[in-house]
Amino acid sequence: MNSHYLRAQMLIDQGRHQQAEKELRQSLAVDPNDADSHAALALCLAERERYAEASQSVETAIGLAPDDAFSYYVQAFVYAQRNRFVESEAAIRQAIELEPARADYYALLAQILAARAKWQPALEVAEEGLRIDPEDVECGNVRARALAKLRRTGDAQVSLDASLAREPENSTTHANIGWISL
Repeated sequence: MNSHYLRAQMLIDQGRHQQAEKELRQSLAVDPNDADSHAALALCLAERERYAEASQSVETAIGLAPDDAFSYYVQAFVYAQRNRFVESEAAIRQAIELEPARADYYALLAQILAARAKWQPALEVAEEGLRIDPEDVECGNVRARALAKLRRTGDAQVSLDASLAREPENSTTHANIGWISL
């Protein structure tokens, strides 16, 4: 991995997708066949609602490295951003098949299932992610939403309290607490 890619990762972590895009384009100028850079670029483009470009970039990444789970994760994210949940679910399941020990992959699958109001499967997938990483806040949040929708608000509140303790400034956790309070 070159220095442009590493800087881009840092910028993505900070939510600075426009700057990360520039670094990733420089990374691809150095190595146009770097699947990781294509996938990360797709993520940045999707965050900036440039979905057609994001789809092209992630397809390139998958073509270059068809066994790379991260590329399928990004493809699932791009599809989910476009409310194409059937395709999104297929892509994230492929990512999980390739790399089953990533809680964040289960979190995205749980979010996709929740978006389709499949609350029991969303709960089960979120709990699977929490078995991998008990401190994964996104899995905890989806678990809480699913529990609330399944009318298990007490369990949902316990889950949210745990998520809030891990990441006190997570806006999704605060929003979920508000919804459950209503």
